Amino acid sequence: MTVALDEFIRRRARGADVLDALSEVVERTPLPAEVPTDPGPYLRSTAQRVRDGRFVVLLLGCFSSGKSTLLNALLGQPVLPVKVNPCTAILTEVTWAETPAVDVRYRDGRVERFGVDEFVHAFQLRTTSEAEAGAEASDRFGDVDRATVGYPLPLLRNGVVLLDSPGLDDDPVRTARTLASLPDADAVIVVLSANRFLTDLERRTLRRDLLPLGLRNLFFPVTMVDLLASLADDPAAARTDMVARAREFLGPLAHIDGQDRFAERFFPLDARSGLRARWDRQVGARREPADQTVLEASGLPAFERSLERFLIEERGRAQLTHLHLTARRIREEVRRFAEVDRA
Repeated sequence: MTVALDEFIRRRARGADVLDALSEVVERTPLPAEVPTDPGPYLRSTAQRVRDGRFVVLLLGCFSSGKSTLLNALLGQPVLPVKVNPCTAILTEVTWAETPAVDVRYRDGRVERFGVDEFVHAFQLRTTSEAEAGAEASDRFGDVDRATVGYPLPLLRNGVVLLDSPGLDDDPVRTARTLASLPDADAVIVVLSANRFLTDLERRTLRRDLLPLGLRNLFFPVTMVDLLASLADDPAAARTDMVARAREFLGPLAHIDGQDRFAERFFPLDARSGLRARWDRQVGARREPADQTVLEASGLPAFERSLERFLIEERGRAQLTHLHLTARRIREEVRRFAEVDRA
């Protein structure tokens, strides 16, 4: 194992060196004004992130899809703001820390520390309509870069970062920030909702924004499956139909190296029950031990086991593949611009 790990670290360092070398090339190459982002700094920051051992897992989904509830269930405590209307107004990364705390970084370089409860109160949107929420967030959160939540979740050891994002159909500015963070993701948890499964926007985002990046490290938890009992005349048939639709549309995205990995990537679950199994809302404290019966029935542990297995067994290969795809994508963009310039 040590020999394999040493070889992985060497290959990772070589990959980062390639990105640094490529950044020097593109910085010497005049690019047209319509290039959306400067690839040089992006390549350097990606190389540094890889050297630091950071592995970013992005949570992506429409507002009210249950992203923050799912993340809270993984943490076993209501750490991120949750509400029916759009509420995750800023990018929020969750990293390993011995003691829970939140650092909010502002665009002017300031850093403000919050306790968990303070953070939830300060950054929860309190308006009742999407239009009001967008206006409020622009006023209250426009100067915020991102929040970093430190939490003692074992899954986060060794550089794993969970990145919670604003909803895709929440607000145009925050949606743009979410999509701009996709190239930095080594894996993506696409959170879907059983009460509006695979919307046109979700399908479009997968086809237009995720697939061109070459990302194949995708997980598809479906939250709110408990609502099928009240939304459908025949909940069992509705669930069967949902799984069939998922198999048809998401199945090809779960084919990895010629293997069908759909069963390891698609998880209908009840995140709210998973959180209740671990957190006693009445007393405001963790349940010790968690209610295992409710927890297993929620479907959350199966998703956690698959994600943990991926992070332990496949993370290194995924990161090296991401390095390769990033370098190839930037190279192809520069080549196309050069051909247009020559023409």
